[in-house]
Amino acid sequence: MKGKAFKFGDNISTDHIAPGRLFHLRSDLQEFAKHVLEDADENFAKNMNKGEFLLTGQLGEVMKESAQAGISFIRSVAEQYKIPKEFFEKHDIHIHIPEGAVPKDGPSAGITMATAMVSAITKVPVKADVAMTGEITLRGRVLPIGGLKEKILAAKMAHMKKVLVPDKNRPDIGELSKEILDGLEIVYVSTMKEVLDQ
Repeated sequence: MKGKAFKFGDNISTDHIAPGRLFHLRSDLQEFAKHVLEDADENFAKNMNKGEFLLTGQLGEVMKESAQAGISFIRSVAEQYKIPKEFFEKHDIHIHIPEGAVPKDGPSAGITMATAMVSAITKVPVKADVAMTGEITLRGRVLPIGGLKEKILAAKMAHMKKVLVPDKNRPDIGELSKEILDGLEIVYVSTMKEVLDQ
């Protein structure tokens, strides 16, 4: 989550959204193919400290599995991001995806959910003009996803400036016209470390 205007330890500027919130691209253009992933704030969660992992909203099984893979990866690299070992025992982690009436499934939100969790835990925000899509593995590898053209179009409609996509989706980006890509910085990622470094 290190960008030109922000890195760990810097003051938070107005071009960042609250820690734990960021945009994941979807292929539903009527919703700008994005939705916000967010964690519960401290006031809401003050009486919820049992070390539970909660998922709310109408999520499909594949998306739930992606969230589980994300939290497993974060636990394995917690020390690298200065997350205390006991954090996961003393704090609940709650991912809520708004618009719960709209069913959501698929693995493409994997890196987004993992990034949202790291952001919420470390209190480091993500730039508001960054969107991402990609499947995550237990070891933090980023796998390719489908429907990329629609997701890139959605990023454009949502006025995103940078889009993180799986490295193995390069051929799909290569098939897009200059008109679609104009104004977007496409960043290819193959690991969660590369995602968080952005």
